Amino acid sequence: MLQEVYNKQIKKDVDKLLNEFKIEGLEEVIIKMHHLKNNGFYEKFLHAYKNRDKIFQKGEQIDPKEMPKLTLFNLAYHNLNYPSLNIPPMTDLITLSNVNAMYYIFEYLYCIKACRKLNHEDGKNIYLSGLDGKILFALDKFDEIKTTTEPTTEFFQKLKTIEWQDKSSKTLYKKLNNLRDDSIYGITITIRFGGLSVVESSFLLLLAACSALKKNKTKIDQEDVLRAYITYFKLIETDITKFETQPDFNDPKGYLICENCGGYYQLQSEESPDDFDDKCECGGHLQYVASLKDN
Repeated sequence: MLQEVYNKQIKKDVDKLLNEFKIEGLEEVIIKMHHLKNNGFYEKFLHAYKNRDKIFQKGEQIDPKEMPKLTLFNLAYHNLNYPSLNIPPMTDLITLSNVNAMYYIFEYLYCIKACRKLNHEDGKNIYLSGLDGKILFALDKFDEIKTTTEPTTEFFQKLKTIEWQDKSSKTLYKKLNNLRDDSIYGITITIRFGGLSVVESSFLLLLAACSALKKNKTKIDQEDVLRAYITYFKLIETDITKFETQPDFNDPKGYLICENCGGYYQLQSEESPDDFDDKCECGGHLQYVASLKDN
C-alpha cells in the first residue's frame, strides 16, 4: 500500500512538471529525487548537516590558508564577489557563496561515505583532490576523466556575468527546488533544515552556470538546470573518498611566514628559503616553517 501511494506521488509530480516543461530527462530527475528520499540517503545527509561542526576531529579541520594560491578555491575567493546579502539582480547571480556550498556538500558526502569523523588528510582530499575542477568543468562526466582544464581567473570572471536565459529556465530551477524541498524535507524544511536546502540550491545553481559556460554561453537555459541535477545526483551516488590529494600538493616545500604581520608565502618546487631576504615588507622577520600548522 505504501509503495502504491509512493508511486502515485511520483506520477503526480512528474505529470505536473511535464505539462509545463517539455524537456528530455526531466522525468528521470524527478524519479531520482524521490528515490533518494526513499532509500534513506537524506536521513544521513541531514545528520551530517546538523552536526557539521563535529564532522572533523578536534583541531583537524583544514585551514584554507594552507591551500596553494592557484587552487580553484583561492581563484574563486579572489575573483567572485561575496555580498553580505545576496539578492540578484542587485548582486551577481553567482558569488563565492555558491563555491562555498560546493565544498560543504563535499564535506557532508565525504563524511557519510567515510562513516567516521574526518581528519586533516580528509580535509586536504576534499579541497585538493581536483574533484572540484572535475565537477565544474566536466559536470556529470566528472568520474570519467583523469585530468581537466585548469581553473583560471578568466573562468571566474565569466561566472560573474552569468544570467538566466529566460523566465521559464528560472522557473524550472525554482520548481525543481521546491519539489525537492516538499518531497525530501517536508515540514522540517522550515523548522530545522532550511539551511541545507539553501546549500543544495546554491550548489545546483553553480552547476547550471558551469553547464552554460561549457556551451560557451553566459545564460542558463532549461538544459543547464537539468544537467545540474543530473550531475548532483551522480555525485551523491559516488564514493568521493576515492578522490585523494593531488601529488603536487602532498609534498609542500614549506612556507616563509612573517612573525610580525602573519603574512606568508608558499615556496615553489624550485625555490629555497635561502633565495629570499629574511625581512617582510612590513619590516618583520620571515621564518621558515614546513607547514602552516606548525606556526
